Amino acid sequence: MYGTSLTASRLASYDVSDPTAVKTDKVMAQTGVCARKNPNYVTAMQSAPYYVFSVTWPGPSACGAVYSVKGNGTLDKEVDAWSYATESGAHGLAISDHDSQLILYTADLNGDSVWAHAIDRATGKGKELSRLKMAKTGVHPRHVAVHPNGTYLYLVMEAENSIHQISMDVKTGIMAKDDKTFPLAPDGAQALLVDPSKTLATNKHFKAKQPAATQLRASASPLRDAIFGLSREERAAATPAARYPASCWRRTAPSSSECLSSLLPLVMLEAVP
Repeated sequence: MYGTSLTASRLASYDVSDPTAVKTDKVMAQTGVCARKNPNYVTAMQSAPYYVFSVTWPGPSACGAVYSVKGNGTLDKEVDAWSYATESGAHGLAISDHDSQLILYTADLNGDSVWAHAIDRATGKGKELSRLKMAKTGVHPRHVAVHPNGTYLYLVMEAENSIHQISMDVKTGIMAKDDKTFPLAPDGAQALLVDPSKTLATNKHFKAKQPAATQLRASASPLRDAIFGLSREERAAATPAARYPASCWRRTAPSSSECLSSLLPLVMLEAVP
């Protein structure tokens, strides 16, 4: 298991072979362009060579870094690091590992953009492929996820209450355009925080988190199934703004405008082939 520090420029790896006795097995200080910058987010490959990636926030001049690991997963050494832009403050990472390509995507919250870096499997060195700026400024992309087939990238916009779908060139992994937006809630509704990276791999649903409320599921299935999919406990714990007409909870509920307009905490996404 890997962790970062928001108050110190270092990362750590932990031994969780015994889940009842987690042990710190190594703490590493960031060096080079990342020295004295605090890593905010960390993610790791799920297959060999198991590189670990981190980015810094809040900025300015955010940086990213790559770390190799030992056979047991312990952090070994920093193998590369790079700077983003002066205005950058990176917050989320996603890995695309398919068709012999290894690409790291970075959500640049402060810089209103998303970056792509090609990672060399043999050395861990990163090379900037592209940077895509959002069509609007001030939307602040916070988390990022890659569709399993590599055709789309998804960004959660912290300041806009939305998810942006970015089309990509499957062969190169380069981002083409910011071509579709899915609202998380109507204007004036309570803000939602979503981390699609936790659920996108299932290709079934995203999870939306409401402050001080139970986590609610957002399904890509038909409307009535998405509504019925919430448990009784989830419905009871939802805030008043998130309650729905009783008729909408039945499996036979029609996809009416009444039901649609009441789905404040749900993210209705069309299924992507």
